[in-house]
Amino acid sequence: MTTPTEFVEQNQDLLLQTLKEMTCIPAPSRGEHRRAGYCLDRLSAWGVPGLHVDEAGNVVCTAFAAPEGENALFMAHLDTVFPEETPLIIRVDGSRWSCPGIGDDTVNAVLLMLAMKYMAERGGQGAIFALNTCEEGLGNLAGCRRLMADFAPRLREVVSFDLYRDEVYTGCIGSLRYRISVEVQGGHSFHDFGRPNAVAVLASAIDRLYRFAPPPGTHTTYNVGTLQGGTSVNVIAQQASALFEYRSEDARALRACDKFLEGTLEGFMRPDVRVRLETVGERPCMGDVDAQAIREIAAVCSEAIEAETGVAPAWGRASTDCNIPLSMGIPAVCCGLCRGGGAHTLQEWIDIASVPAGARAALRILEGRLH
Repeated sequence: MTTPTEFVEQNQDLLLQTLKEMTCIPAPSRGEHRRAGYCLDRLSAWGVPGLHVDEAGNVVCTAFAAPEGENALFMAHLDTVFPEETPLIIRVDGSRWSCPGIGDDTVNAVLLMLAMKYMAERGGQGAIFALNTCEEGLGNLAGCRRLMADFAPRLREVVSFDLYRDEVYTGCIGSLRYRISVEVQGGHSFHDFGRPNAVAVLASAIDRLYRFAPPPGTHTTYNVGTLQGGTSVNVIAQQASALFEYRSEDARALRACDKFLEGTLEGFMRPDVRVRLETVGERPCMGDVDAQAIREIAAVCSEAIEAETGVAPAWGRASTDCNIPLSMGIPAVCCGLCRGGGAHTLQEWIDIASVPAGARAALRILEGRLH
C-alpha cells in the first residue's frame, strides 16, 4: 500500500494546481456555491465516492462512515471574508504565494480534499468529511450547524483544519454579534438644526458602549466593525447603523455584555429617535466536554505537525467551526497545516514550500484518529 509520504509526492503537482484554481474562485460567506461545485467536480474526478451537497451548501462525503456511528468528522471551510468582487490574483515571490483567502482557509480545504482522495485509495471506516460553508463573518457557522444537526449522534469527535500550523485550538471563544440601527426625521443641516442626527446618536451610543467594564476574571472584548449612515455633508442624517460584537470564553460574561448593551441603547430611545437592535450572529461558548478526549486529539494533531514540519504548535482558544460541537459536548480541535500569515487582509500569504509537509501532517492526523 502507498505510504502517506509516497502519496503526497505522487500528488504534489495535482495538489498545487488545485490550490491555484480554487484560490481564484470567489467564496464569500453564503456565496460559496461556485467553489462548492468546483470541489464536487474535482473530488468526483478523483474517484471519491459518497459525495453530496447538503441544504447548507456543504460538500459532504459519508462513504467512509462507520456503521456503528463512532466517527471523526474532518472539516475545512470553503468561505473567505472577502466580497465577491475582490480581485483574486496569486502573486508569487519566491516560495511565498499571496492572495486574499489563500491561507484562511483555502489551502486547508485543498489538503482535506487530498485526504479524501487518500481515503478513496486506502479504504477504511470511521471518517466523515465536509467542506463546509459560512464559517466567516456573518455566516454564523451555518454550515457547521447543519453538519451537527445531521451527524452529531454519529460522531465521536471533530477535527477542523483552519488557519496556520503554529497553533492548535483546544477551546473556543463565544461571541454575540449585532446590528445597531438609528432612525430619525432628519432634515437640512442649517434650517433644521437642532433635530436629532442619527449619526451623532449612534456615535454617542458607541462611546457609551466602549465604557463597558468586562466581568473580572474573564477575557472579554468588544468591537465596532462597521459604521455607516447619512446622505451628505449638509444633511441631518436620517439613519445610521453599526455592526458590533462581544467575545468571551465565558458564557456568563456574554450574558452580562448583552444586558449592558440593551440597557445602554434603551437610554437613547425617544419619541423622535428610533433605536433597533438585531442579533446577526451568535457563536456559543464551550459546553461540558471531556477534557481528556480533547487533549488526546490535540496531541495527535500537534505530534503530526511537529513530525512533518519541525514546528511544535502552541495550544490555545479561538472562534472557529469547533464552537458548535464543543457547545454540544462533542470533543473538537482545530489546527492549521501550513506556514502563512496576514489572514483577513488583502496581503494574505502562505509559504508554498510548507504545503507538502502540511499534506503529510493531514494524513498523519487522519490515520491517527481512525479507530
